[in-house]
Amino acid sequence: MPLPNTVGGYGEIVVQRLNLAADLWAVTDGANTKPRVWVDNDWRPLHDLGFAGAFRYTLDQAITVAHQVAEYEGAAVEAQARALSAPTAGEDGRG
Repeated sequence: MPLPNTVGGYGEIVVQRLNLAADLWAVTDGANTKPRVWVDNDWRPLHDLGFAGAFRYTLDQAITVAHQVAEYEGAAVEAQARALSAPTAGEDGRG
């Protein structure tokens, strides 16, 4: 699920299944190394939670959470980009 933002760049939130035999899903950052999982309104390293702690959602729940996280992360990326592009003191021609 791509992050919604208007400042360019790309990011995504991934809904990942534990395995084909289980209907357990996690919301992840999609990283191949040191993946993070969205749990209790924050990113946590998968290795801290283990599979039982990370894969806690049904598919419908995971999709709902992933949409919420994508909105949150997209807004955070936009805010950071705006902050980085804002003129600093003296750069705006007024001082």
